[in-house]
Amino acid sequence: MAGNSAGSDGGGVYSGILNNCALTNNSAGSGGGGAYSGTLNSCTLAGNRAGVGGGANSCTLTNCLLAGNAASQSGGGASGGTLLNCTLTGNSAYGNGGGADSGVLGNCALTGNCSSQHGGGANGCTLTNCTLTGNSTYYDGGGASSCTLKNCLIYYNYASLSLGSPNCSF
Repeated sequence: MAGNSAGSDGGGVYSGILNNCALTNNSAGSGGGGAYSGTLNSCTLAGNRAGVGGGANSCTLTNCLLAGNAASQSGGGASGGTLLNCTLTGNSAYGNGGGADSGVLGNCALTGNCSSQHGGGANGCTLTNCTLTGNSTYYDGGGASSCTLKNCLIYYNYASLSLGSPNCSF
């Protein structure tokens, strides 16, 4: 599914079950540029845009790749929902959670995500057995902000007012 748009939620798909799919360059005015309220297995979500959850919003994702998605508010890669064994890379949010916001993540890798406010990698999430590296934000929590972390690796992330705004793409 590529190049679709929705005025509200679910630019690519709304409330579906997808296996081995690619959702690219979709957009939604509100939530879930790629997917909203769906179950996705072994899917790729790339280049999607939305207000909340650029890649996915309120979804369950397993073994998925979320890359280069953007949110004008929060959750560049994903907002809400549950992510298991997923990779979130190069996502951005103008607000909070460049990689993920307000979700539950297990065995995920968050790399090179960016936010202009809080939580370059993740904001307001619960993360278990995750790796957060190379994420950035302007205010606080280069790797994670306001999150619960269990058995996670966090390194080479940065948050700095003195360095200026991170190089995020929105």
